[in-house]
Amino acid sequence: MEHANCTAISVGSFGMLASVSAHEFFHLWNVKRIRPRSLEPVDYTREMWTPALWFAEGVTSTYAAFTLVRTGIWNHAQFLADLGAQITELESRPARNWQSVEESSLDTWFDKYPLYGRPDFSISYYNKGQLLGLALDILIRDATDNRASLDDVLRRLNQQYAQRGRFYADSAGIEDAVEEVVRGAGAGAAGDFSGFFTRYVSGTDEMPFADLLARAGLGLKTQGEKRAALGFAVERDSAGIALVADLDLSSSAAQAGLREGDAILSIDTARKCRAISSAGFADARPAKPCACSSAAPGSKPRWLSRWASKRRRFTPWRKCPGPASASFASATACTRARPISPPGPPRRDDSQRIRGSFPGDHHHRGGPAPFALCGHHRQD
Repeated sequence: MEHANCTAISVGSFGMLASVSAHEFFHLWNVKRIRPRSLEPVDYTREMWTPALWFAEGVTSTYAAFTLVRTGIWNHAQFLADLGAQITELESRPARNWQSVEESSLDTWFDKYPLYGRPDFSISYYNKGQLLGLALDILIRDATDNRASLDDVLRRLNQQYAQRGRFYADSAGIEDAVEEVVRGAGAGAAGDFSGFFTRYVSGTDEMPFADLLARAGLGLKTQGEKRAALGFAVERDSAGIALVADLDLSSSAAQAGLREGDAILSIDTARKCRAISSAGFADARPAKPCACSSAAPGSKPRWLSRWASKRRRFTPWRKCPGPASASFASATACTRARPISPPGPPRRDDSQRIRGSFPGDHHHRGGPAPFALCGHHRQD
Protein backbone atom coordinates (compact mmCIF):
# COMPACT_ATOMS: atom_id res chain seq x y z
CA MET A 1 0.00 0.00 0.00
CA GLU A 2 1.39 3.37 -1.01
CA HIS A 3 1.73 6.25 1.46
CA ALA A 4 2.75 9.88 0.99
CA ASN A 5 6.39 9.37 1.99
CA CYS A 6 6.88 5.61 2.04
CA THR A 7 5.37 2.35 0.89
CA ALA A 8 4.88 -1.19 2.15
CA ILE A 9 5.29 -3.79 -0.60
CA SER A 10 4.36 -7.45 -0.49
CA VAL A 11 4.95 -9.58 -3.59
CA GLY A 12 4.35 -13.23 -4.34
CA SER A 13 7.70 -13.78 -6.02
CA PHE A 14 11.01 -12.02 -6.44
CA GLY A 15 10.33 -11.64 -10.18
CA MET A 16 7.51 -9.20 -9.39
CA LEU A 17 9.56 -6.98 -7.10
CA ALA A 18 10.91 -4.59 -9.72
CA SER A 19 7.59 -3.92 -11.48
CA VAL A 20 5.60 -3.56 -8.25
CA SER A 21 8.27 -1.28 -6.76
CA ALA A 22 8.30 0.90 -9.87
CA HIS A 23 4.51 1.18 -9.75
CA GLU A 24 4.41 2.06 -6.06
CA PHE A 25 7.30 4.50 -6.42
CA PHE A 26 5.44 6.52 -9.05
CA HIS A 27 2.43 6.70 -6.75
CA LEU A 28 4.46 9.23 -4.75
CA TRP A 29 3.35 11.67 -7.45
CA ASN A 30 0.35 10.15 -9.18
CA VAL A 31 -2.41 9.50 -6.59
CA LYS A 32 -0.62 10.60 -3.43
CA ARG A 33 -0.04 14.16 -4.66
CA ILE A 34 -1.67 14.42 -8.09
CA ARG A 35 -5.16 13.47 -7.01
CA PRO A 36 -8.59 13.38 -8.70
CA ARG A 37 -11.27 15.56 -7.18
CA SER A 38 -13.62 12.58 -6.74
CA LEU A 39 -11.28 11.06 -4.12
CA GLU A 40 -11.35 14.14 -1.92
CA PRO A 41 -11.96 14.56 0.92
CA VAL A 42 -11.02 11.04 1.93
CA ASP A 43 -13.81 9.23 3.78
CA TYR A 44 -12.93 5.80 5.15
CA THR A 45 -16.50 5.13 6.30
CA ARG A 46 -17.99 4.61 2.83
CA GLU A 47 -17.19 3.75 -0.76
CA MET A 48 -15.65 6.57 -2.75
CA TRP A 49 -16.75 6.38 -6.37
CA THR A 50 -14.35 7.71 -8.98
CA PRO A 51 -14.09 7.35 -12.77
CA ALA A 52 -10.40 8.35 -12.69
CA LEU A 53 -8.63 5.15 -11.61
CA TRP A 54 -7.68 4.50 -15.24
CA PHE A 55 -5.27 7.44 -14.80
CA ALA A 56 -4.49 7.11 -11.11
CA GLU A 57 -3.62 3.41 -11.38
CA GLY A 58 -3.43 2.62 -15.09
CA VAL A 59 -1.13 5.47 -16.10
CA THR A 60 0.93 4.72 -13.00
CA SER A 61 1.46 1.30 -14.60
CA THR A 62 2.44 3.08 -17.82
CA TYR A 63 5.16 4.88 -15.92
CA ALA A 64 6.19 1.74 -14.08
CA ALA A 65 7.02 0.22 -17.49
CA PHE A 66 8.67 3.47 -18.64
CA THR A 67 10.78 3.53 -15.47
CA LEU A 68 11.93 -0.05 -15.88
CA VAL A 69 13.09 0.50 -19.46
CA ARG A 70 14.56 3.95 -18.81
CA THR A 71 16.67 2.67 -15.94
CA GLY A 72 17.86 -0.37 -17.88
CA ILE A 73 16.21 -2.86 -15.54
CA TRP A 74 14.20 -3.95 -18.58
CA ASN A 75 15.66 -4.11 -22.04
CA HIS A 76 13.60 -3.00 -25.02
CA ALA A 77 12.49 -6.55 -25.81
CA GLN A 78 11.06 -6.90 -22.30
CA PHE A 79 9.22 -3.60 -22.66
CA LEU A 80 7.68 -4.76 -25.95
CA ALA A 81 6.82 -8.17 -24.52
CA ASP A 82 4.95 -6.53 -21.65
CA LEU A 83 3.16 -4.22 -24.08
CA GLY A 84 2.11 -7.19 -26.19
CA ALA A 85 0.83 -8.98 -23.09
CA GLN A 86 -1.21 -5.92 -22.08
CA ILE A 87 -2.84 -5.70 -25.52
CA THR A 88 -3.53 -9.43 -25.50
CA GLU A 89 -5.17 -9.15 -22.08
CA LEU A 90 -7.52 -6.37 -23.20
CA GLU A 91 -8.36 -8.02 -26.52
CA SER A 92 -9.22 -11.30 -24.76
CA ARG A 93 -11.93 -9.70 -22.62
CA PRO A 94 -15.31 -9.40 -24.41
CA ALA A 95 -16.43 -6.92 -21.74
CA ARG A 96 -14.30 -4.27 -23.46
CA ASN A 97 -17.15 -3.94 -25.97
CA TRP A 98 -19.59 -2.63 -23.37
CA GLN A 99 -17.67 -1.51 -20.27
CA SER A 100 -15.63 1.67 -20.60
CA VAL A 101 -12.49 2.21 -18.58
CA GLU A 102 -14.30 4.89 -16.57
CA GLU A 103 -17.08 2.42 -15.78
CA SER A 104 -14.46 -0.13 -14.78
CA SER A 105 -13.09 2.43 -12.35
CA LEU A 106 -16.51 3.15 -10.88
CA ASP A 107 -17.20 -0.58 -10.56
CA THR A 108 -13.99 -1.34 -8.66
CA TRP A 109 -16.07 -2.13 -5.57
CA PHE A 110 -17.23 -5.29 -7.31
CA ASP A 111 -13.67 -6.63 -7.61
CA LYS A 112 -14.13 -8.78 -4.51
CA TYR A 113 -16.73 -10.93 -6.29
CA PRO A 114 -15.15 -13.71 -8.43
CA LEU A 115 -17.92 -13.53 -11.03
CA TYR A 116 -17.14 -9.89 -11.77
CA GLY A 117 -13.55 -10.73 -12.70
CA ARG A 118 -14.50 -12.94 -15.62
CA PRO A 119 -13.68 -11.70 -19.15
CA ASP A 120 -17.37 -11.43 -20.03
CA PHE A 121 -18.11 -9.18 -17.08
CA SER A 122 -15.34 -6.63 -16.74
CA ILE A 123 -12.10 -5.11 -17.94
CA SER A 124 -9.24 -3.86 -15.77
CA TYR A 125 -8.62 -0.13 -15.43
CA TYR A 126 -5.01 -1.03 -14.65
CA ASN A 127 -4.69 -2.83 -17.98
CA LYS A 128 -6.56 -0.46 -20.29
CA GLY A 129 -5.33 2.58 -18.37
CA GLN A 130 -1.73 1.52 -19.01
CA LEU A 131 -2.46 1.25 -22.72
CA LEU A 132 -4.24 4.61 -22.76
CA GLY A 133 -1.19 6.19 -21.16
CA LEU A 134 1.06 4.80 -23.89
CA ALA A 135 -1.42 5.92 -26.57
CA LEU A 136 -1.46 9.47 -25.18
CA ASP A 137 2.34 9.56 -25.10
CA ILE A 138 2.51 8.52 -28.77
CA LEU A 139 -0.22 10.94 -29.89
CA ILE A 140 1.26 13.89 -28.01
CA ARG A 141 4.69 13.23 -29.54
CA ASP A 142 3.12 12.80 -32.97
CA ALA A 143 1.09 16.02 -32.74
CA THR A 144 4.09 18.09 -31.58
CA ASP A 145 6.89 16.54 -33.68
CA ASN A 146 8.32 15.11 -30.46
CA ARG A 147 8.53 18.48 -28.72
CA ALA A 148 6.24 17.29 -25.94
CA SER A 149 5.22 13.99 -24.38
CA LEU A 150 3.16 12.51 -21.57
CA ASP A 151 6.02 13.52 -19.26
CA ASP A 152 5.00 17.16 -19.81
CA VAL A 153 1.40 16.36 -18.89
CA LEU A 154 2.50 14.87 -15.55
CA ARG A 155 4.77 17.85 -14.90
CA ARG A 156 1.89 20.21 -15.59
CA LEU A 157 -0.46 18.28 -13.30
CA ASN A 158 2.19 18.31 -10.59
CA GLN A 159 2.69 22.07 -10.89
CA GLN A 160 -0.96 23.06 -11.25
CA TYR A 161 -2.49 20.69 -8.72
CA ALA A 162 -0.07 18.84 -6.43
CA GLN A 163 2.13 21.83 -5.61
CA ARG A 164 -0.91 24.05 -5.05
CA GLY A 165 -2.95 21.59 -2.99
CA ARG A 166 -5.62 21.36 -5.70
CA PHE A 167 -7.30 18.35 -7.32
CA TYR A 168 -7.94 17.72 -11.01
CA ALA A 169 -11.44 17.22 -12.37
CA ASP A 170 -11.17 13.49 -13.11
CA SER A 171 -10.97 12.59 -16.82
CA ALA A 172 -11.95 16.11 -17.90
CA GLY A 173 -8.99 17.50 -15.98
CA ILE A 174 -6.61 15.09 -17.70
CA GLU A 175 -8.03 16.01 -21.10
CA ASP A 176 -7.53 19.72 -20.37
CA ALA A 177 -3.93 19.14 -19.29
CA VAL A 178 -3.14 17.14 -22.43
CA GLU A 179 -4.60 19.81 -24.71
CA GLU A 180 -2.77 22.60 -22.89
CA VAL A 181 0.55 20.78 -23.27
CA VAL A 182 0.01 20.15 -26.99
CA ARG A 183 -1.05 23.72 -27.70
CA GLY A 184 1.86 25.00 -25.64
CA ALA A 185 4.29 23.10 -27.87
CA GLY A 186 3.54 25.63 -30.62
CA ALA A 187 4.01 25.25 -34.37
CA GLY A 188 0.27 25.00 -34.91
CA ALA A 189 -0.05 21.69 -33.06
CA ALA A 190 -3.65 20.44 -33.01
CA GLY A 191 -4.71 20.44 -29.37
CA ASP A 192 -8.13 18.77 -29.59
CA PHE A 193 -8.15 15.41 -27.80
CA SER A 194 -11.88 15.33 -27.10
CA GLY A 195 -12.44 12.58 -29.66
CA PHE A 196 -9.82 10.37 -28.02
CA PHE A 197 -11.39 10.72 -24.58
CA THR A 198 -14.93 10.25 -25.93
CA ARG A 199 -14.08 7.08 -27.87
CA TYR A 200 -11.58 5.32 -25.63
CA VAL A 201 -11.95 6.69 -22.09
CA SER A 202 -15.67 7.25 -21.60
CA GLY A 203 -16.54 5.11 -24.64
CA THR A 204 -15.89 1.55 -25.73
CA ASP A 205 -14.51 1.94 -29.26
CA GLU A 206 -11.76 -0.52 -30.14
CA MET A 207 -8.36 1.07 -29.67
CA PRO A 208 -6.50 1.28 -33.02
CA PHE A 209 -3.28 -0.27 -31.76
CA ALA A 210 -1.80 -0.91 -35.20
CA ASP A 211 -2.19 2.73 -36.21
CA LEU A 212 -0.96 4.07 -32.87
CA LEU A 213 2.15 1.92 -32.84
CA ALA A 214 2.92 2.69 -36.48
CA ARG A 215 3.30 6.34 -35.46
CA ALA A 216 6.13 5.22 -33.15
CA GLY A 217 7.82 3.17 -35.85
CA LEU A 218 6.50 -0.14 -34.55
CA GLY A 219 4.50 -2.90 -36.16
CA LEU A 220 1.76 -4.93 -34.49
CA LYS A 221 1.65 -8.62 -35.29
CA THR A 222 -1.18 -10.83 -34.12
CA GLN A 223 -0.53 -14.52 -33.62
CA GLY A 224 -3.41 -16.93 -33.08
CA GLU A 225 -4.00 -20.64 -32.77
CA LYS A 226 -6.95 -22.98 -33.00
CA ARG A 227 -7.70 -25.43 -30.26
CA ALA A 228 -10.55 -27.46 -28.89
CA ALA A 229 -12.29 -25.85 -25.93
CA LEU A 230 -14.93 -27.06 -23.53
CA GLY A 231 -16.25 -23.59 -22.83
CA PHE A 232 -16.29 -24.10 -19.07
CA ALA A 233 -14.12 -25.01 -16.09
CA VAL A 234 -14.59 -28.06 -13.91
CA GLU A 235 -14.88 -28.16 -10.14
CA ARG A 236 -15.58 -31.14 -7.90
CA ASP A 237 -17.96 -31.48 -4.99
CA SER A 238 -17.19 -33.32 -1.76
CA ALA A 239 -18.12 -36.61 -3.43
CA GLY A 240 -15.72 -36.03 -6.31
CA ILE A 241 -18.45 -35.38 -8.88
CA ALA A 242 -17.37 -33.12 -11.75
CA LEU A 243 -19.39 -29.90 -11.76
CA VAL A 244 -19.58 -27.23 -14.45
CA ALA A 245 -18.14 -23.86 -13.40
CA ASP A 246 -17.17 -20.58 -15.10
CA LEU A 247 -19.34 -21.33 -18.12
CA ASP A 248 -18.55 -19.23 -21.21
CA LEU A 249 -21.98 -17.93 -22.20
CA SER A 250 -20.93 -17.69 -25.86
CA SER A 251 -19.71 -21.30 -26.05
CA SER A 252 -21.51 -24.15 -27.77
CA ALA A 253 -21.77 -25.83 -24.35
CA ALA A 254 -23.96 -22.97 -23.10
CA GLN A 255 -25.91 -22.86 -26.35
CA ALA A 256 -26.57 -26.58 -26.03
CA GLY A 257 -28.11 -26.08 -22.60
CA LEU A 258 -25.32 -26.70 -20.13
CA ARG A 259 -25.60 -24.64 -16.94
CA GLU A 260 -23.24 -23.84 -14.11
CA GLY A 261 -23.59 -26.41 -11.35
CA ASP A 262 -24.46 -29.25 -13.74
CA ALA A 263 -22.96 -32.60 -12.72
CA ILE A 264 -21.17 -34.34 -15.59
CA LEU A 265 -22.32 -37.96 -15.46
CA SER A 266 -20.72 -39.38 -18.59
CA ILE A 267 -18.96 -38.64 -21.84
CA ASP A 268 -19.88 -41.00 -24.68
CA THR A 269 -21.34 -43.37 -22.05
CA ALA A 270 -18.03 -43.47 -20.16
CA ARG A 271 -19.65 -43.11 -16.74
CA LYS A 272 -16.42 -43.66 -14.84
CA CYS A 273 -14.67 -40.76 -16.46
CA ARG A 274 -13.65 -39.01 -13.26
CA ALA A 275 -10.47 -37.52 -14.65
CA ILE A 276 -11.92 -34.72 -16.74
CA SER A 277 -10.28 -31.33 -16.30
CA SER A 278 -11.14 -27.88 -17.55
CA ALA A 279 -8.67 -28.34 -20.41
CA GLY A 280 -10.54 -31.41 -21.66
CA PHE A 281 -7.83 -33.96 -20.93
CA ALA A 282 -7.71 -36.97 -18.65
CA ASP A 283 -5.33 -36.92 -15.72
CA ALA A 284 -5.95 -40.56 -14.71
CA ARG A 285 -6.90 -43.87 -16.33
CA PRO A 286 -10.66 -44.53 -16.08
CA ALA A 287 -12.14 -47.92 -16.76
CA LYS A 288 -13.13 -46.83 -20.25
CA PRO A 289 -11.14 -44.21 -22.17
CA CYS A 290 -12.73 -40.78 -21.99
CA ALA A 291 -13.88 -39.30 -25.25
CA CYS A 292 -12.24 -36.05 -24.24
CA SER A 293 -8.84 -37.68 -24.34
CA SER A 294 -9.21 -40.28 -27.09
CA ALA A 295 -11.47 -38.70 -29.70
CA ALA A 296 -10.02 -37.29 -32.90
CA PRO A 297 -9.89 -33.52 -33.31
CA GLY A 298 -13.16 -32.16 -34.59
CA SER A 299 -15.25 -35.08 -33.34
CA LYS A 300 -18.32 -34.43 -31.20
CA PRO A 301 -18.54 -36.50 -28.03
CA ARG A 302 -21.97 -36.80 -26.45
CA TRP A 303 -22.24 -35.59 -22.90
CA LEU A 304 -24.75 -36.60 -20.25
CA SER A 305 -25.29 -34.07 -17.51
CA ARG A 306 -27.69 -33.68 -14.61
CA TRP A 307 -29.20 -30.54 -13.16
CA ALA A 308 -32.15 -30.15 -10.80
CA SER A 309 -32.99 -33.86 -11.07
CA LYS A 310 -33.17 -33.58 -14.85
CA ARG A 311 -30.90 -35.23 -17.38
CA ARG A 312 -30.05 -33.93 -20.82
CA ARG A 313 -27.65 -34.81 -23.61
CA PHE A 314 -25.79 -32.44 -25.85
CA THR A 315 -22.70 -32.21 -28.09
CA PRO A 316 -20.83 -29.05 -27.16
CA TRP A 317 -17.44 -29.92 -28.61
CA ARG A 318 -16.12 -27.68 -31.31
CA LYS A 319 -12.89 -26.26 -32.58
CA CYS A 320 -12.60 -22.61 -31.79
CA PRO A 321 -9.88 -20.00 -32.13
CA GLY A 322 -7.72 -19.56 -29.09
CA PRO A 323 -6.87 -16.17 -27.66
CA ALA A 324 -4.60 -14.13 -29.88
CA SER A 325 -1.35 -12.81 -28.58
CA ALA A 326 0.24 -9.61 -29.72
CA SER A 327 3.89 -9.07 -30.39
CA PHE A 328 5.86 -6.26 -31.93
CA ALA A 329 8.61 -5.71 -34.40
CA SER A 330 10.38 -2.57 -35.53
CA ALA A 331 8.70 -1.22 -38.64
CA THR A 332 11.96 0.03 -40.15
CA ALA A 333 15.42 -0.90 -38.97
CA CYS A 334 17.92 1.87 -38.29
CA THR A 335 21.33 1.28 -39.72
CA ARG A 336 22.72 4.02 -37.50
CA ALA A 337 20.63 4.16 -34.34
CA ARG A 338 21.56 7.30 -32.45
CA PRO A 339 20.26 9.02 -29.31
CA ILE A 340 17.64 11.69 -29.69
CA SER A 341 19.11 15.13 -30.23
CA PRO A 342 18.68 17.88 -27.61
CA PRO A 343 15.71 20.28 -27.95
CA GLY A 344 14.92 21.26 -31.49
CA PRO A 345 12.82 19.92 -34.38
CA PRO A 346 13.68 16.37 -35.49
CA ARG A 347 15.93 16.12 -38.54
CA ARG A 348 14.54 14.51 -41.66
CA ASP A 349 16.34 13.08 -44.64
CA ASP A 350 15.21 13.00 -48.26
CA SER A 351 12.91 9.99 -47.66
CA GLN A 352 11.03 11.99 -45.00
CA ARG A 353 12.05 9.67 -42.20
CA ILE A 354 12.03 10.98 -38.71
CA ARG A 355 14.22 9.91 -35.84
CA GLY A 356 11.86 9.92 -32.90
CA SER A 357 12.05 8.60 -29.38
CA PHE A 358 10.49 5.29 -28.56
CA PRO A 359 7.39 5.30 -26.34
CA GLY A 360 8.69 5.22 -22.82
CA ASP A 361 12.05 6.85 -23.57
CA HIS A 362 13.07 10.02 -21.81
CA HIS A 363 11.69 13.22 -23.25
CA HIS A 364 14.52 15.41 -24.49
CA ARG A 365 14.45 17.57 -21.38
CA GLY A 366 15.46 14.61 -19.26
CA GLY A 367 18.54 13.81 -21.33
CA PRO A 368 19.22 11.73 -24.42
CA ALA A 369 17.05 8.74 -25.09
CA PRO A 370 18.80 5.39 -24.76
CA PHE A 371 17.99 4.46 -28.35
CA ALA A 372 16.04 5.56 -31.40
CA LEU A 373 13.76 3.96 -33.95
CA CYS A 374 13.28 4.95 -37.55
CA GLY A 375 9.82 5.11 -39.05
CA HIS A 376 8.03 6.90 -41.85
CA HIS A 377 6.82 10.26 -40.69
CA ARG A 378 3.12 10.88 -41.14
CA GLN A 379 2.32 14.01 -43.14
CA ASP A 380 -0.98 15.64 -42.23
